[in-house]
Amino acid sequence: MTRPLLLIGGIAGKMALDWERAFTRIDAVTNASAQQIARWREELQALAERTARDPRELAEALFFLASAGLKANQIMPTLEMSAKAAAAGLGSTADIARLTANVLNAYSASGLKAKRVTDVLVAAVREGTAEPQEFAVAMGRILPIASKAGVGFEEIAASLAALSNIGLDVNEGVTAMRGLLNAIVAPTEQADKALKKLGLTADDLRRTLSEGGLPAAMELLMERSGGNLDILDKLIGNIRALTGLLGLTGEDAADVAKIFDAVANSAGSMNEAFRATARSDAFRLQRRLTELKTAAIELGEDLIPIALDVADVAGDLGKAFRQLPEPVQRNIVKWGLLAAAIGPVARILGGILKTVGGLIGVLPRLARLLGITAAVETGAAAAGAAAGAAGAAGAAGAAGAAATG
Repeated sequence: MTRPLLLIGGIAGKMALDWERAFTRIDAVTNASAQQIARWREELQALAERTARDPRELAEALFFLASAGLKANQIMPTLEMSAKAAAAGLGSTADIARLTANVLNAYSASGLKAKRVTDVLVAAVREGTAEPQEFAVAMGRILPIASKAGVGFEEIAASLAALSNIGLDVNEGVTAMRGLLNAIVAPTEQADKALKKLGLTADDLRRTLSEGGLPAAMELLMERSGGNLDILDKLIGNIRALTGLLGLTGEDAADVAKIFDAVANSAGSMNEAFRATARSDAFRLQRRLTELKTAAIELGEDLIPIALDVADVAGDLGKAFRQLPEPVQRNIVKWGLLAAAIGPVARILGGILKTVGGLIGVLPRLARLLGITAAVETGAAAAGAAAGAAGAAGAAGAAGAAATG
């Protein structure tokens, strides 16, 4: 029994140290008060259990959010929506939090909320064919120019989803859209001349983009150029950007319009996706495992001071031993005669008693940890039994069918 308890204590201590290091980093890069840090610790553990995410994963995401320039009242809502998005399979909490924070900063004047950002992400993933984590990792590269050009986040996400349906991954789509937006916002001298031949100016394009959105600006270019590739090449001047323009217009325009509409009307998509995820057996088991981790962290936080006390006791013992005369040291080593060290031993015994008292204090934490472990094992056993029963039933059915045949 002692060895498993020591193993549990070691694991809990390691997890608590990782947790402590994460918050030390957060404290170092923010101006948050000690009270705020303490609140975050409590909120993260509760959020971890609600979303079945590892508490240390959430702490990593919080580290970025706390130093990302967000308002104080944006940090925890952004973390919560990022954790839900991660649970729904859109990527890691840290990657989604980083993208969401970048979007909120880029579109700060619009009053955009974290919930809306994650709703749009879910819709873009659903409407396109790109891998979910690609959006979280790659989209940040287009946000500065998109926000400067007055193109909304919804339009960018919808464009990337549409381009993924013609074979471009999100990185390629981002490169294409950056080139296209740059051509519209800051056309080259050659593009200016080409626009004038079409009866347009750069201001006309920017005004159309601002008033009608990205689809209207693209449609204007296609209409005036007649879809002529030579003219479009002079206007755009970038093969990747031209690919993006052609992929979002022409024969696929109707399908692209449907994607834009779906992304624009995506309110509630994130919570819907999370609720669907939370109903799964895999999520329920993961949530139990997360409860196990939070309980281990709590236990480890109680054990760390005790471990420090034990280290102090051991240090006092070693110091007292070194201060004894060499003949006495030899006698103690040879015969175990501790009488010469009664004073230090008394002090050490006091430390041991204090340590024992501390250990008694962590018993409720240990009981909770063991209780959750038992619940996880019971759930896994039940799932295994159900699978076994289903397999036996299937075998019996097959045997019966064979006998009948």
